[in-house]
Amino acid sequence: MKEKTIDTYSMMGKEIKNTKQQWIDRWTDCTVSSLAGLMPWNEYLKLKERITELSSKDFDERVE
Repeated sequence: MKEKTIDTYSMMGKEIKNTKQQWIDRWTDCTVSSLAGLMPWNEYLKLKERITELSSKDFDERVE
């Protein structure tokens, strides 16, 4: 079975396809990674988990 993808755009406006894991990684990179040193570690891990949950849900909604 072919892995599902969604069409999105890069920062330069180029169309790209993202798998679910790529989409989750993109959300995490854009929203959470820069906060790692700015907050308590346990709070950072909770935030990262929540971002993973939200990005996964967003991907699933876009695929349907």
